[in-house]
Parts: sequence; structure tokens; C-alpha cells
Amino acid sequence: MKVIARTADLDRSSWLELRRKGIGGSDAPAVAGVSKWKSSLEVYLEKIGQIDKRDETESIYWGERLEEIVAEEFQLRSGKKVRRKRCVCQSSKNPFMIANIDREVVAERAGLECKTTSVFNANNWDLDHVPDDYMLQCQHYMEVMDWDYIYLAVLIGGQKFRWMRVEKDPDLIGQLVSIERDFWRRVESKDPPPVDGSKAATDILNFLYGDTGEGVIDLPEESHGWVLDYFEFSQEEKMAKEQKDEASNRLKNLLKDNREGRIKNFKVIWQPVTTQRLNTSRIKSELPDLYEKYLEESTYRKFSIKKEESLI
Repeated sequence: MKVIARTADLDRSSWLELRRKGIGGSDAPAVAGVSKWKSSLEVYLEKIGQIDKRDETESIYWGERLEEIVAEEFQLRSGKKVRRKRCVCQSSKNPFMIANIDREVVAERAGLECKTTSVFNANNWDLDHVPDDYMLQCQHYMEVMDWDYIYLAVLIGGQKFRWMRVEKDPDLIGQLVSIERDFWRRVESKDPPPVDGSKAATDILNFLYGDTGEGVIDLPEESHGWVLDYFEFSQEEKMAKEQKDEASNRLKNLLKDNREGRIKNFKVIWQPVTTQRLNTSRIKSELPDLYEKYLEESTYRKFSIKKEESLI
């Protein structure tokens, strides 16, 4: 690998421009289609400069703030020493692969990735399994940096700390490099990847086009198949919901006044839940001026397909 930029004093504009020079470790899960938070289309649009990186969430903010603490705790528990490497590195074999690593481990051909996560994700962090998106990120870094392994440290819910060693997987790296190479060819030829049904793809389309929608166009011939798919899967979805509701109603009828029922390794729970919410109808009726004062208008695009016999 080679160092292509120092990052200590980079401003935001320069940092974004640097990210467009290749596929980074945090991009790898999205490019491979395993990220819940980002789609390959969003990564593509970032790389060609069509969109800026969107505003960072609270979880990203605190992840960055707590990175130093996680690194320090890893040193205490492992007895190893780590150091920052404030630069962006590029693979010599595959120049489209870049890396901005958290830490490198002193006297070892290894690095350290520092993570924070919610307590609700605790089950995803056992010592025998690394979440798929982080596994790909680690393999990406090992390929770029020519490391033999990487340590992964995570602070769960601000209360539980775990660390593990992730071994290099040549077969997985080979698949990942192939996927990233094909993706980068798309970037260079301005050929966007196809969209899929993931929430990440839905989010980026809403981000790009959610506040527009005025014109009328003729769709290409290939779209007719997607329209038919939409109707078919909508019907299957409706039938699946009815079957699911039937199963839940049969179980509710067995539970009757009981809160919980057990069968083999399952617990069936039907318990009271109390929530509090504003009675907007009452406020509108009794305090109309106050209601109008705090009323906010929002706009979104509703998707639907209507069959018009006259157009067939």
C-alpha cells in the first residue's frame, strides 16, 4: 500500500474529495449489498460527486467521540499498544481500494477497529461471530494494509466492552475485491448500479427526489414487468398479512386473559402497553389558535400504481 494523503488538517471539502478517489472500508458493506444503512447507489452518487455525504447521525457522532476511549480500553485489556495513522492509504494491487484506519497495532502486522453500538445489538456481538458489515470492512482493511489480522473492539450500550481478533480470509477477500472492482468500473463509466428493495435504497431515493414530482413521462418498456411484479407481490403481501393475523388471533384466543403462553422454545406474549400522546382532535376543538400556531406542514411523495383500462 501507499499513503496518498495526510488527514490531520484536512477540511471537509478536501476530505470529501479524497473519499472519491476510491472505495473505503466503510463503503465496502454497501457496495457488497450487506449494509442496512447505506445502498450501493448512494456510494456511487457520492463517488461521482452528485451528492455530498449526508448529515451524520447522533450514533455516528458519539461513535467518533468515543473512539479514543475504546482504543484506550483495548490497550488496557489486551496489553497491546496501538497508534493513530492519520492518513489515507491506497492498495498498490487494487488502486480503487483505499483505507482510513482507526489504529495500527505496534509490533504486529495488524490494526484495530473501534466500534460503539446500542444495547439492542448486543446479541450480534458474540465472540464467535462478527456482524457481516464489519467483517467486510475488516477484510477490506486487511487487503489494503497487507495485515495478517485485525482486532475489533466494541463498546455495547456504554456498559459492556468486548474485543476479538478477526483473521484474514483470502477467499472472502477475493470475492470482495471482485465486487469492488466491478463497482469501480461503474463509477468510472458513469454507469449507476441497479436499485434494490432495501430500506437503504428507499431512503436514498426519498432523499434525492422526495420533494419533487411535477412532470408526466412515458416509462420504458422494461418497466411493465416491474409494474406486474408490484401487483403480484402486493397481493402476496396482503395474503401473508391475513395469514399472519389469523395465526396471531388463534394464539390470542388461547391466551385469553393470560399475559404469556409457552410452547417448546417459544414464548407467546400478549401484554398491556400504556402510551401517552397528545389528543390533537381535542386541542383543535378547545384551543384552535394554539393548534394553528404549532401546526407544521410536511410534504412527501406517495407511491401507488393504478390500472386504467383505457390506457391498456
